[in-house]
Amino acid sequence: MADQLYFSRDTRLFVQMRNQDAEDDGTAGAGSVWEIPVLDGYSFSQTTNTSEILLSEMESTKGISRRGRRMFTDSLAPAEWSFSTYIRPFHSKGGSVATGVKAADNGTDVHAVEEVLWAAMGGADVYHSATGVATVDTLGGATDTSRAAGTYTINEDDYTMSDGTGRGASFTITVNGSGVASVTTVLSGGDGYAVDDTFSIPSEKIGAAAGDTAFTFDVATLTTAGYDFRRAVNKVSGPVVSPASGLSTVVMTESNRSALHPLHFYFVIDTDTSNPIVYKLAEAVVNEVSVDFDVEGIATLNWSGMAKEVEDMSGSVHVDATLPIGTDTTTDGSTVALGDIWLDSDNAQGSAFHILSAVTGNSNACTATQAIDEAITSTNTFIRNRLTSIDITADNKTIFPGGSTANGDGKYNLALTGGSFTISNNITYLVPDELGFVNKPLEHVTGARNVTGSATCYLTLSDSDSTSGTSRQFFNDLVSTSAMSQVVNKFAVTLKIGGSAQDGTASLVIQMDNVHFEVPSHSVEDVISLESNFHALPTDFGTANEITSIKYYAPSEYS
Repeated sequence: MADQLYFSRDTRLFVQMRNQDAEDDGTAGAGSVWEIPVLDGYSFSQTTNTSEILLSEMESTKGISRRGRRMFTDSLAPAEWSFSTYIRPFHSKGGSVATGVKAADNGTDVHAVEEVLWAAMGGADVYHSATGVATVDTLGGATDTSRAAGTYTINEDDYTMSDGTGRGASFTITVNGSGVASVTTVLSGGDGYAVDDTFSIPSEKIGAAAGDTAFTFDVATLTTAGYDFRRAVNKVSGPVVSPASGLSTVVMTESNRSALHPLHFYFVIDTDTSNPIVYKLAEAVVNEVSVDFDVEGIATLNWSGMAKEVEDMSGSVHVDATLPIGTDTTTDGSTVALGDIWLDSDNAQGSAFHILSAVTGNSNACTATQAIDEAITSTNTFIRNRLTSIDITADNKTIFPGGSTANGDGKYNLALTGGSFTISNNITYLVPDELGFVNKPLEHVTGARNVTGSATCYLTLSDSDSTSGTSRQFFNDLVSTSAMSQVVNKFAVTLKIGGSAQDGTASLVIQMDNVHFEVPSHSVEDVISLESNFHALPTDFGTANEITSIKYYAPSEYS
């Protein structure tokens, strides 16, 4: 009987994100899971760190010189992984997805097949349906005759909360001629609130002197929005990934963290569908993502990072057409347990992936979390690189006027022939170094965040649009006497991957508002071209705004 071989072409990748605010051993299978198709050339591996002892001595009187060596295993190195994905935005079909498909949302918001990876890179630790303030109940301080009548807008900085972890709610409060205050409008419901969370409005915010009667109210009912990714622990801003009806927006404002929230990767190689091989990369972190603008290619993201260890979970898989019960067994003969994998062999879309989130221990059915796999087979969500463009606008329009007109607007128009864009977290792993033990990776730490890129274009003399500078003008302005007197230049850059037509078409738009350009270099070939390297920078060391936003636009409907 021939040995069973497994082929890389039969690999499926599943990514689990467990919510940080409820994560413990008892919720091993509870976190949301996504299926992300990967391209050929993916890799993951884990090695050991070793040391050796060598002898170096002269000959003895007998003409013998000892030449042996000893080898020792010091520690297990962190696992390294890399893979590529297509950029694939789509409008969720919510409850109208095909049989056997797990929808990304309960509505029709824009999502991306690979969005969980962006969320992890951007510092998110929660995936949930947003809970905002819908209505309120007055608790106290409704009347104070010293208040000036009027309408007051109350934002997050204007109130205090005695409980709760919500953020972003704002209100309109009206004070009548008798000093009676009331909440007339919930301007923004925010997120993360619970019923009975209490707001206190200081007197000076609603027309009275400081120290007078405060106005208090609490949350009566909540409004539920679509799903998003955000930070629950020590958050400083709103969502990291915000799916909406017209687009999905990614921001990096929560990424100033010494450690990012880890993911679990499951590589399922099911060449033999009844005996698949499953490798789990526990506590994986996203270190770097890059996109290359190959003019003839499809827009692709190249992801890489590290994980604590590679674990073979092939023995913890249950393959069956029905949800397992508490007495069922996995492929190694063990009774099913929390965190085991169920592959639904009767799934209409082909062996849907589930993680067991509750096990009964008897003949009752277990509970399982199915992987979100909406739009992974869509054929009209791919983005063509040939439609990619770059917009450059100078902050100093005197030194960098852009076009040839007398009053230049600082804009430069570069028709790209290629380029790249990279975000790196510069992550390293802490590994103990105790003698006499084989140590395992302990935890990761982030380094300086680097956002870099390059844009390649032909050297052009003129353009019909005189208000936008050509590549030749861009080079000349960067090496001008005035520019050379500036140690830092500043440009706003918009990368439009897939084109500028954003209504009903698949595209990715990356906005950076503080970009430093190096002097472009010439490439002398059949057609002379320029390569411009750039660095997106934060406004100061304590902010994470190198990237203003990353916006996904999706086709009107995927097929």
